[in-house]
Amino acid sequence: MVEPIFFAEKKGEKIFLPEDELHHLSVYRIKIPSKILFTTGDGILFSGIVDRYGRILELEKISSTQENEFVNLYFGLCDKNRMKFIFEKCTEIGVRSFNPIITKKSEKYPLKKDRVFSILKSAVKQSRRFIIPEYNDPVELFKIDFDRDVDSFFGSLEKKEKRNIVFKSKIVNIFVGPPSGFTKDEELFLIDKGVKPFFLDVAVLRTETFAVSFLSILHYLRGNKL
Repeated sequence: MVEPIFFAEKKGEKIFLPEDELHHLSVYRIKIPSKILFTTGDGILFSGIVDRYGRILELEKISSTQENEFVNLYFGLCDKNRMKFIFEKCTEIGVRSFNPIITKKSEKYPLKKDRVFSILKSAVKQSRRFIIPEYNDPVELFKIDFDRDVDSFFGSLEKKEKRNIVFKSKIVNIFVGPPSGFTKDEELFLIDKGVKPFFLDVAVLRTETFAVSFLSILHYLRGNKL
C-alpha cells in the first residue's frame, strides 16, 4: 500500500494539519502521535510527527518537485461536475494555472474558491506533484490581457490544413471553449490576438475532454524536446 500524503498549512513558523486532514488520519486508522508524510503545496515532501492538536513536529525534508509546469489553461465555464473533472485531471497531468473564462455560451455562476482549492489539494496528493497550480477568478474573454510573446492555441471545430505545434516560448496558453464552443466572433477575436486555432481530428469533444487531451499532447511534445 502506498503511504498516504497529507496537506499541511503554515501559520507563521508553525505547520499543522487542518481539521479535514486530521479527519483523514482516522480514515486511514493512523494513531496520534505518529510520523506522516505531508506537503504544504510548495513542491516539497516532508515527514514529521503530528500530535493530537494537528501540530507537526520534527520536520524532515524527503524530496522536492521541480516547478516545471508550462501550460496556462483558459476554459469556458461548464457545469460543476465537468469543472471538477478539469481541475482534478489537469492537476494530475500537470498545469501551471487555471483560468476560467466567461463567454457568450458558457455557464454563469460563482465558483467557490475553497471548493476549488479542496479539489486541487486532493489531486496534488494523488499525483504526488506537491505543487498547487495557480487559480484565478473567472474573467470575460474580451477582457483578458494577451501576451503575444507566449505561444497560445484554442480548440477549433474547423479543420485546418496545418496542425503543427512549434514551441517558441517557455509558457503555453490553451483556450478551450464551453460545451457549445466559442462563437465565430470569439474565434476571430482570439485569432486577432495571436491565438492559433487547433483542430483535434477525433470527434467533437466536451470541454473537459479536449482540455485533458490537448494538455496530454503538449506534455508529450514538450517531453520529447527536453
